[in-house]
Amino acid sequence: MASDGGLLAEPVKVDELPVLMGERFEVLVDTSDGKPFDLVTLPVSQMGMAIAPFDKPQPVLRVQPLVIPASGKLLDTLAALPALPSLTGLTQRQLQLSMDPMLDRMGMQALMEKYGDQAMAGMDHGMMGHGDMSDMGNMHHGDMSMNHGSGMEHGMSSGEGFDFHNANRINGKAFDMNEPMFAAARGQYERWVISGKGDMMLHPFHIHGTQFRILSENGKPPAAHRRGWKDTVRVEGDVSEVLVKFDHPAPKEFAYMAHCHLLEHEDTGMMLGFTV
Repeated sequence: MASDGGLLAEPVKVDELPVLMGERFEVLVDTSDGKPFDLVTLPVSQMGMAIAPFDKPQPVLRVQPLVIPASGKLLDTLAALPALPSLTGLTQRQLQLSMDPMLDRMGMQALMEKYGDQAMAGMDHGMMGHGDMSDMGNMHHGDMSMNHGSGMEHGMSSGEGFDFHNANRINGKAFDMNEPMFAAARGQYERWVISGKGDMMLHPFHIHGTQFRILSENGKPPAAHRRGWKDTVRVEGDVSEVLVKFDHPAPKEFAYMAHCHLLEHEDTGMMLGFTV
């Protein structure tokens, strides 16, 4: 019925609803058959996210419907969304997300040391890497030792000597609190093109100070339930485009931010500041 910033134009029936970090949805569940059902948390196919007991579905809450007829009715039309303006002549900003593959290597070693093979449970090993991860085939999963003689064995899991604050970047730059990357014009539409190409990791990209419309998401038209007002878009190995507009000022002292909503990504540099 509604997403991050408000009601959809009309209700959208779905059988499943993936929710990214930072996203919000308002849903109406059909319980007219009166049968109880469980809310469950499912395993996530990502490094370190399917460790027991979360390698199996876990029930969180059982719902027992009361079969009492209601007088309310779900409307066919929920809100009037404005038509998308012409994209011709709009300011277009390119944002390239990139990660240091060393983070994956260190993360994998630390997880394997603590949890063994279970640390990689549920992962699609064809999509484990981002960037050039070809040498991962030379890593022994028993002790995650490197066979390249690169010196990365020493202190790798502890991150000794690694610059975490500058590991991840947008347009080649890690986040700098004191240096906004650009200035957006107040009240003017802009087209932001956010690319995760070269990096197969999921990036729920979140923009402050606006509710935007998704033009394309991961190279495809947005799903019906993602065509309303949003402030988070999925970027995962491809390109997503959003139409943004900022109606309030944001000077350098109080700059807005745009960032990946995965804490370990934004805190290692995948964030930018901008003014309006």
